Amino acid sequence: MRMQTTSSTGSPGCSTVSGVVLLAAAVLGGCAHTAAQRPSVAVAVVETMGVDGRQGAALQRAMRRELVRHGGVRFVRGKQAELVVSMTLAGLGEVRLVRTRLVRSGDGMVLKDLQETVRHEPRANDRRGAGGLSRYARELADRLFPRRAPAPWYRTWWVWTAAAAGVVGGTVGVVFAATRRDEPDSGVVRLGDL
Repeated sequence: MRMQTTSSTGSPGCSTVSGVVLLAAAVLGGCAHTAAQRPSVAVAVVETMGVDGRQGAALQRAMRRELVRHGGVRFVRGKQAELVVSMTLAGLGEVRLVRTRLVRSGDGMVLKDLQETVRHEPRANDRRGAGGLSRYARELADRLFPRRAPAPWYRTWWVWTAAAAGVVGGTVGVVFAATRRDEPDSGVVRLGDL
């Protein structure tokens, strides 16, 4: 087999194929900036004033549980959290005042500050003192971290992946059909044919 080299400056096949390969790498590799990052969140110890400390601990446990269920954030323990939920629980009779702050841990900036009243409904078999606080924690998690509405179908990743795959497949088919020659194989390989 003999090899000859020829100039391929006018050949559209090589540049088209390299463009298709780059497009396929971008589509299949995904884009880092499109991936939604879930913030890491920690729940600080609940301060209590005028109420039993077990109610503060129950509110803290309920808030942790709801953040895990929420799915829009990553619950973490310790100092590696980006955001911290800080709560104060005060009460008189059956009424509880809950002050909640969402704080960015990097610089201490308060992102949200909520003050709400909750009716505490103690149950006979409630040893932890949660009452209506666990139901409140679910509502509070949704207020602190609102869920996004689902994206319309045309903004989903799979639609654009299928469209890109169709474009890549069509381009490869056109390039193959355009550069295909019906000449018998002479055994000579030209650099422009690669």
